[in-house]
Amino acid sequence: MTQQATDRLFDTLAGFFPIPAAFRQADTDAVAARQLLGCDDDTLAELVRRGLPATRDGARLRFDQRDLFNLALHTGSGRTPPELAFRYALRWMSLPTDELTCARTWTFTADVGCRTPRYCDGDPGSALAVPAPQLYGGAIRLPEPIDTDAAGRLRSHGEKLHFQAEIRVDGEFTEIRSAQVRDIYAGFLARSLRWSKLPAAIQADVDTLLPRGIATCVTASLYLERRCHAAGLTARTRRGWVLGMLDLVHAWVEVVDTDGTIKILDPIFGLFSSMLPDSNPLLDRPDISARTNRLLPTALSAAQPLATHGCRGTVSEPSVAAVILPVSPDSAPADLRREKQ
Repeated sequence: MTQQATDRLFDTLAGFFPIPAAFRQADTDAVAARQLLGCDDDTLAELVRRGLPATRDGARLRFDQRDLFNLALHTGSGRTPPELAFRYALRWMSLPTDELTCARTWTFTADVGCRTPRYCDGDPGSALAVPAPQLYGGAIRLPEPIDTDAAGRLRSHGEKLHFQAEIRVDGEFTEIRSAQVRDIYAGFLARSLRWSKLPAAIQADVDTLLPRGIATCVTASLYLERRCHAAGLTARTRRGWVLGMLDLVHAWVEVVDTDGTIKILDPIFGLFSSMLPDSNPLLDRPDISARTNRLLPTALSAAQPLATHGCRGTVSEPSVAAVILPVSPDSAPADLRREKQ
């Protein structure tokens, strides 16, 4: 490992936000830690000495994988496994605008259940927010009719819930006319925040995370919603998925512009674009509402979980297996096709 790479790790650690102790999981050994960070034994030991959280299991050190991922992601080396995986997952952001806005059809399958099925009893049930592409002019095709609750969730009476559908989404890049909205968004992008993997339970803590220079999509969306409301603007957050990116759960903001139309602020992808040298330049412009054809909304807001499970009288984080795959245009059902505009 070069001295420059070592110094990058130390510099990144200086501004690091560790997973809070109450949520920390000692799930990664030192061998895997060295691989994720791209460092040697001496450097790992020095990182621990300088504050990288570690738990001793006898004579061995164990780490939270999220801490390691977050540290490696922001070193700027471009060589650590998290950085390489990040760039691979976000390669679609380099597509030209017409490919980010044309209609695309996907199959969506999700299974929701208990994380400890062996002990699942006491009137169990699971819930999943149903995708709502029609909110943005898309469409959904279900194999059979379903009933959802007032929040747009499908609920099961039993441990497991299965959902499948075919969906069509498209995108739209339009000008943001409101000077207030542009200024609010530009101010956020100028803060040079770091995205980090964080437990769901703390992502809504805007007042703790943003002053530390950390943001998730939930944090950023709630912050922008707050700023828009303070400026007298009509805005709300939206929860959903980013398609074709390991089925990533995502959140963003809708704000009513001066022309009366809803514009999209997708703050985390604005931050991501600054980390990718060849990203589409419209994705981080504060005067552009960049709703890509990767955005799949639900009826929920940013801080609401897309899936839940309840058993033994409590609601817990569920086991979720979601598979979202593209469908070639020629094989898409006729009622889900839409030609490029």
